[in-house]
Amino acid sequence: MSKIIGVRFCDQETGEPRGRVYNYYDGVGNLAVGDLVVATVRDEEKTVQVTAVDVPESKIGDRILALLKTISKRYVPQESPPETSDEEIITMEDLDNA
Repeated sequence: MSKIIGVRFCDQETGEPRGRVYNYYDGVGNLAVGDLVVATVRDEEKTVQVTAVDVPESKIGDRILALLKTISKRYVPQESPPETSDEEIITMEDLDNA
């Protein structure tokens, strides 16, 4: 039997978790409260924060339990591209003159 976790969806602007708690099966393993994971909702990936682990099935209604989806990956932040200065930019003119 898979473990059940509780998550809150993160606000797209602030990144802070908000709203009600939703339950999912833990397909990642070793999750802890505060971890960020990815939930797929309507074919779109959403960042969610774990708010509870080892949620007992008895706390979830049978109708909902039958519909639970599985979280299968941790959130990995996108790396920002390195900043460049004007001195580092090579133009086509520079290449023609080389």
